[in-house]
Amino acid sequence: MSLATRETKFGISLPNQILPDPSVDSLVDVALTADRLNFDSVWVGDRIFHKVLPVLDPLVLLSYVASRTTRVRLGTAVLILPLRNPVSLAKTLSTIDFLSNGRLVLGLSLGGREDDYKAVGASWEEKTNLFVRDIRLMKKLWTESNVTLSSGEWKMESVTMLPKPRQLPQMLFGGYAEGALKRAGRLADGWMAGTQMSPEKFFENWNKVMAYAKSYGRDPTTLEPAKLWFIHVSEDREAAKRLLTSRLETFYGKYDVDANCIFGTPEVCASRLREYYKAGVRTFILTPVEADVEQVKRIHEEIVPNLP
Repeated sequence: MSLATRETKFGISLPNQILPDPSVDSLVDVALTADRLNFDSVWVGDRIFHKVLPVLDPLVLLSYVASRTTRVRLGTAVLILPLRNPVSLAKTLSTIDFLSNGRLVLGLSLGGREDDYKAVGASWEEKTNLFVRDIRLMKKLWTESNVTLSSGEWKMESVTMLPKPRQLPQMLFGGYAEGALKRAGRLADGWMAGTQMSPEKFFENWNKVMAYAKSYGRDPTTLEPAKLWFIHVSEDREAAKRLLTSRLETFYGKYDVDANCIFGTPEVCASRLREYYKAGVRTFILTPVEADVEQVKRIHEEIVPNLP
């Protein structure tokens, strides 16, 4: 079965956050390979500061990838929304969507680092209110003309943002706190689980999202259930674990590779991913920890065919 006709969707996330020596050519080669092999999507991660790693800005990188690819959806996994001015962000995102012929999809979240909020002058205490406000404001600017708004710091008098996105970008909300699950059910087009979640916990949380959606009069079957993983395919399972541990503990600090990562032979990787399919995942977003096109090819040729 081709990737284009199957029930599940498969995306490749670029390791723009975790590489000690990122190469633009290598990252773009990964995106081009995913595009050529008919993966559904290519994603980028978001972080402003890291003490050691040179994290590339997600929207600048996504713009560059958009200019080099032709078909894949272009996603953020996830963009920390309240860290950015929503008006200028709406302009940037609408431009990316316009130039890519409607391929933008947004994974959005609150983030979990108070220092980032302080650095950009955003209120940590008001982050939830900022998130909801920014979602509504961006949608308004993307879909309406002659927008007038006077609320707090926002002063707009009959403004129109052009060009509009070619399509209203799909929004998947991240987060696993109860409030995040409720927001996803109320406002989002889907829910995106992070890298550190068991199949059992995904099942529990996804069912909460669907229940919240139903309580708000929405059809939960229209929402997209997505999840992120770090992955390394190798016949040498211990070597794969060492690589994942080195990369991820540099980025996160302590990280449970055994519990949260997909690694080992293609058979082992596919078996683990099938557990998440049974738990409800339908969009699989896999992040190789090296900018290596051979990993993308192995995922396509040896893992995807063994999933529903």
